[in-house]
Amino acid sequence: MTIHPRCWICGEPATTGEHKAKRSDLRDVVPRSVTQETPLYYRDDKRKRTIGSLDSKVLKFPDKICEDCNTSRTQSHDRAWECLSTELRKRIPNLAPESYVRVNRIFRVDTSRQMLNVHLFFIKQFGLMILEGKTLIDIDSFGKAIMKDKAHPAVFLRFTLDYNPGKLLVGRSNLEICVRDDGSYAHASWIYNVQGLCVQVAYAENGMQHGLGWWHPSQGTNRLLIGDMAA
Repeated sequence: MTIHPRCWICGEPATTGEHKAKRSDLRDVVPRSVTQETPLYYRDDKRKRTIGSLDSKVLKFPDKICEDCNTSRTQSHDRAWECLSTELRKRIPNLAPESYVRVNRIFRVDTSRQMLNVHLFFIKQFGLMILEGKTLIDIDSFGKAIMKDKAHPAVFLRFTLDYNPGKLLVGRSNLEICVRDDGSYAHASWIYNVQGLCVQVAYAENGMQHGLGWWHPSQGTNRLLIGDMAA
């Protein structure tokens, strides 16, 4: 009998893999089929390698989640990010740093609900990065946010631009962590990049990202400030 590890979100047997970069983002950016003859190039801190399928294990987190969490529980989160990612990238040529995007023109129905779903998409990715990096950040609060369908109070997003129209890129940075003298985690952040649309994701205690161009569902705004990665 195969014994599966437990899903970090709900505790059920973890049997399914999650892409490090959203499969829909990869599909949108790469203008062709990915095969052994026409591969992708994957680079990390260790090496560069060729990938012959979007379902390659290399493109997925090493830790798995259960089938229910990967489909019905978080499917609406995935779809909300897929929509926002697509629509924001359409606007990139006409966007300037320090401009605003009205997300109620992207999500015309249940705007707040859909933006919460976007937030929860990055909560799932963040949790998997915590496991991947074997950090001591309390992952239980990330799983509870998904299970309770509520925003994580200490995770903030910042939408920025790093646009290079001649470069096809989907990827993410490593998880950068700031540790206090007593060993506790004060701050952790990483960046998700889809063809120049960058989402900076930060875990910060005490809500210290408010007022700095960072967004959180609790702000209740329909406007996203677009920042500049070079700033």
